[in-house]
Formats: sequence, C-alpha cells, structure tokens
Amino acid sequence: MHVNAFDPAVRQVPEELNRRITLCRSAREALEGCDAAVIATEWPQFRDLAPQDLICQMKAPVVLDANRFLEKTLAGTPALTYLAVGIPKASA
Repeated sequence: MHVNAFDPAVRQVPEELNRRITLCRSAREALEGCDAAVIATEWPQFRDLAPQDLICQMKAPVVLDANRFLEKTLAGTPALTYLAVGIPKASA
C-alpha cells in the first residue's frame, strides 16, 4: 500500500514512513490516481474540492469523510461513493 497525504500543517513525514507515504502539496495532488480518499480533518482546502475533482482524478472515487465535513457537497453525487460516520449504507 502507498498513501498520498496532504495536511497543510505537516511539512514532512517521519523518515521511516517515506517509502509508504508521499506528502503532497495540495489536496488535488494527493487525489491523483488514488483508489480512495480519507478526509480526516476539516481544513478549508478540502472544502474547495468539487465532486468533479474527485471523480476525474481518482481511479475509484470513494470518499470516507470521518467528520461529515463534506456531506453537503459530496453526498448523493452520482459516480462517487460517499461514506461517513453515522450515515447508513444504502440497501442493495
């Protein structure tokens, strides 16, 4: 597994994690080619992401939004799987 990460407060990852984590300069850069995105903090840079940004840049647009920060902009978007704590998975 490899992780692309973006956090505007983090300037470098610990040396022992350099092989597994690439620290990106922006949220959009971190999404490029990813299978899934985990939004774990409520930075304003994440609010700027449009659904189309995720759909176009990710291999499989799956978003896990731990704090439901992007629920209003992403939930219900066709071609994007939006998962969040406290939102039940739709029945098949």
